[in-house]
Amino acid sequence: MNETVQQYNVTYTMLATGMQLYQSAFPASVNFTFQTSTPRVAVTLHWGSLNRMSRVAIPFTNYASIQSVKITDYRGAENQTFNVQAPPNQNIVFLTANVRDIFGTGPGGDVSLVNLTISGPQGLIPGETNATMHLFCPQPECPEPAQYQAYWVYPSSTLEATYSATIDMVDSQGNVIHDTSGVHSFGIGRLPPPFPLLAALISGGGLGVAGLATGAVYLRRRRTKEYLAPFSFFEQMTGGEVPGGSMVTVEGNTGAGKTTLCSEVMYEDLKRGRPCIYVAADDFPDRIREQMRNLGIDVGGYEKSGLLNFVDCYSAEAGRIPTEKFSVSSMGDLTTLGVKISSALQDQKGTCLYLDSLSPFVPRAKPESIVSFVHAIGAKVRGLDGKAFFTMSTGSDETIQRQMEDMADCVIQMEAFEEKDIRRRRLRIRKFRNRRHQENWATFTIEDGKGIIFYTKQSRRSN
Repeated sequence: MNETVQQYNVTYTMLATGMQLYQSAFPASVNFTFQTSTPRVAVTLHWGSLNRMSRVAIPFTNYASIQSVKITDYRGAENQTFNVQAPPNQNIVFLTANVRDIFGTGPGGDVSLVNLTISGPQGLIPGETNATMHLFCPQPECPEPAQYQAYWVYPSSTLEATYSATIDMVDSQGNVIHDTSGVHSFGIGRLPPPFPLLAALISGGGLGVAGLATGAVYLRRRRTKEYLAPFSFFEQMTGGEVPGGSMVTVEGNTGAGKTTLCSEVMYEDLKRGRPCIYVAADDFPDRIREQMRNLGIDVGGYEKSGLLNFVDCYSAEAGRIPTEKFSVSSMGDLTTLGVKISSALQDQKGTCLYLDSLSPFVPRAKPESIVSFVHAIGAKVRGLDGKAFFTMSTGSDETIQRQMEDMADCVIQMEAFEEKDIRRRRLRIRKFRNRRHQENWATFTIEDGKGIIFYTKQSRRSN
């Protein structure tokens, strides 16, 4: 038998920006057909058969993700607090998820379902567990990212509390893809009495920065004087600087300012010469640096001097290759994260830790594992006479939140809400062990270049 040997090389390239492979090589199968010169006669060699095609299975990560979630009211305005006494047709919470799918948008993509689950203080909300979100595509071709929408009409008997929304995707093969952007929370209750119109005046340009330097700027409203105070007012609320050896829990709903508060407190520590570690679990470290710069906080010099180190928990989960000196490939691997934090600590006396936030760990690790991790890391930082700050979104996990509050020396509560179409924020020190402190709520705003600005009825000149 005469034999002719011929080699065929086949290369197939798939364009998929931002996608990572689990491993570098994969087995592939190919069908070959050899034809003779005899009419209507063919000798075929199959890997598989013509009836059952061979295939190449290539596992991917980050082929679909939820980029952002917007919570709005009946007017379409972004909102974090909803009135339990709202009249009919206004007692609605709208949720819109921006979904990225590299294989296409809408029906042509790989995402087949996007499901919403809302939970409250008594568990899952009936009828809102794995509720299908609907694709919103007003154009012939759906925009990228695709928008999926759902809404919840809450009754007037709804408990006044913080509620959380979690979103999962299901692909064409039935695989569940969890939202890595964390838990999204909102509150339902009776709206608090009107607070002074500080945010409106500042955003409208009604107040300049000169008053911030002197503390003498005030607004006259209903025969009372109301003063603006810079971030140093925070230490008045806590009864002085948060001492070394303290563990602090910062809790609040989405947009309350938890990350900004940690950035401000950390910046004060850096200016005092204390080494700091920032564990980024809720965003990319570069974006956190950019947010700090927008607040007037430049940490570049402290990083170059080795006084500040970032530990990156987010990039690998989001499909990017981490570039920080310290990073982990999975948030669920708390053991490796503990090792990385310990390496960054270097047993330096007075090192302060800022972990923002614990919420992304909730769907990836058991509650008892998260609590044990916080206890161990907190004890290590305390042993170095440093401060350990942990942020957490309210509604993420009530068991973890309760145990965090019990372990903490200081509990800071923050809240974002809407009042008369004006976004407001407030803060209070709910607990501070063995320390006199102010327990009342203090309203504040966040301004570019200036950071947190408190609103107080006490002039700095009176101190």
